[in-house]
Amino acid sequence: RAGSSDTRKPTGSLSNIVVSFPIGADQRQVETKLDQVPQSIYNGLLFGIVLSLGALGLSMVFGTTGLTNFAHGELVTFGAIMTYLGNRVWGLPIVLSVLFAVVMSAGVGWLNDRGLWRPLRHRGTGLIAMMIVSIGLQFLLRNIYQYFTGGRSLTYREYVTPQPHTLGPIDYTYRDIILVVISLLVLVVVMLALQYTRLGRATRAVADTPAMAASTGL
Repeated sequence: RAGSSDTRKPTGSLSNIVVSFPIGADQRQVETKLDQVPQSIYNGLLFGIVLSLGALGLSMVFGTTGLTNFAHGELVTFGAIMTYLGNRVWGLPIVLSVLFAVVMSAGVGWLNDRGLWRPLRHRGTGLIAMMIVSIGLQFLLRNIYQYFTGGRSLTYREYVTPQPHTLGPIDYTYRDIILVVISLLVLVVVMLALQYTRLGRATRAVADTPAMAASTGL
């Protein structure tokens, strides 16, 4: 191959030496750092929009209660584990598994509030103490997850390695498109709910002025 060395000088005292010579046309796809910028931006935006769903929940909890919930990531992980349970263990399609995970996550969130946070609020527990409780809940959930998963990575049965498609300098998959559409849809629905529903207006009132909201019965 042009530009490649056609000789190799043996060194050392080995009796058998294996040498590879590049021949034929160069088929390598060599990318510069600049060539990787569009794909890196795309990957960052894709990861960011998915991460925004978790950030939305965390900010709503903090905005209405003032509590920094350190167990929020573990609660998000619960949804992924429920999806895995439905998809890999029970053999359900990924769509049904996701719906099952949404219902289970909502139920666990309700039980979490009824059994832990509401009693603490009624006792007048301070935010610092409740934050420490959330740290304990984080470690509890994390160790429960690791007990059942062994701390290893788990994959679903579907959409694990989808076929990539190329659009200019960017490689994408249909899974990426579905993730973006669902994430944007959820964000828009929550935004509209906060703006135009009674519960949304009450949530914003509590976040803006808790004392005034409490005086009006919210």
